[in-house]
Parts: sequence; structure tokens; C-alpha cells
Amino acid sequence: MGVRSSVRTSALVFVVATLAGTSAFAQNDAAINTLKEHQTIFAPAAYWARGGGGMRISKVVDEDTQKLIAYKIYRAAAGAGITRMIWMDGRAHPPDYAAHTWQGFSTGHWEGSMLTVETTHVKAGWIQRNGVPSSDRARLVEHIVRHGDVLTLVSVVYDPIYLEEPFVRSTNWIENPTQQLAGVISEIVDEIADRPDGFVPHHLPGTNKWLKDAAREFGIPEDALRGGRETTYPEYRPRK
Repeated sequence: MGVRSSVRTSALVFVVATLAGTSAFAQNDAAINTLKEHQTIFAPAAYWARGGGGMRISKVVDEDTQKLIAYKIYRAAAGAGITRMIWMDGRAHPPDYAAHTWQGFSTGHWEGSMLTVETTHVKAGWIQRNGVPSSDRARLVEHIVRHGDVLTLVSVVYDPIYLEEPFVRSTNWIENPTQQLAGVISEIVDEIADRPDGFVPHHLPGTNKWLKDAAREFGIPEDALRGGRETTYPEYRPRK
């Protein structure tokens, strides 16, 4: 299956973030992904379906009973390939102190023809590559349904640290029966020449010049973009 995806400029548009979320976003510099320590990190759980590259979904069954154990999803994309397991055998999620990973721990169940997946135990990462953060307490719920050769994935991110409201979005995948996926060879290189040793891209508070771009592009008051729940709903407009 294949997908096309894009990310707007440095905007918190449609993301109802907490004060901690807006602060982390404002201090983020997307160039952090050029650091050697970050180059081979594939998209975290909240973003896994939206990076470029193909996807293969296969069943894992018990050899004796042929009962479904899990769905295994392999993604081959720039930087790294990932294998994600969605457990379908009724197993419980691990305790809170269990290890957190980039893809987390996922269990699924069928609701009619729709597969619903819940993911916990994710590492702190991001839900948008422009710096909208997610914490290690985030929980991801996905609803996956197929219409003909189109697979629609609706994801809902709940994060008590960085989000005041759930973050909902959808992605469509198109079936490609002739697709062949290969392994991904990850390489670490110096992407930015002459960078000082130990430098970490960032913006100190009040120095991020890109924060005003979205307000100009969409014609939305700047405080409305980063006001959290209070500035999200229509009731905010009469006060402006």
C-alpha cells in the first residue's frame, strides 16, 4: 500500500495543546532531526502511518489451531524500517513500569468490519514533524476500515501532558498488489556541514521567528493559534 502525506508550516493549527505543549512546540527546531542521534528514528507511534514509504500487513496465526494471534505491519521508509505488532489474542497491556518503545504496545479487536486498535507504552516523541510533541503518557486509538482498494485509518491521540483535547486525523492508503518492499539500510552522516560539536538545534523562549507564519497564512489571530481549548470553539469569536 502507498500513501501521500504533507505537513503545514510551523503551526499548532487544529492541535489543542496545553501550555506545556505550546511551550515545547515554540522551542523546537525541526533541524533536530538532522542530528546523528535522530537520523534513524522512524516515526513514533502517533505518526507511524504518515511518513513516506510503503506498508505491508500480514497475519500471524497459531500453527496448530490457525487462530489469529496478531497483525504484523512492516513499513519501509526513509531513515529506518519498522515492524509493528497489533495483538489480537486478548492479551492485556503491560504494567505502567514496562518498557516504552517508539511503536508502543498495541492490542486490537473487531467492531463489525472496523478494526479498533489501542496503543500504550510509547516513548516521548511527536505527533507532527514540525515539533508538536507527544509524551510517554500518550494513548493512541485507531479505527481502521477498508472500502474497496482504499484503507482508511483514523487515529485519535490522547495526551494528558501536551494535549487539552484529543487530536484526530485520518490517512488513506491505496492497495498496490505489485508492491515489493525491501529492507531499509540506515546510514548516519553529517547532514549539516561545520556544525559545532555538541550543538542541539533549538529556539530559546521568545526567539522563534517562525511562530507568526501560520497566523499570516491563515488570517487567524496569533493568540487563537496557541490558546488551547479556550480559543478553539466558536464561542471565542465574539470576544475578539
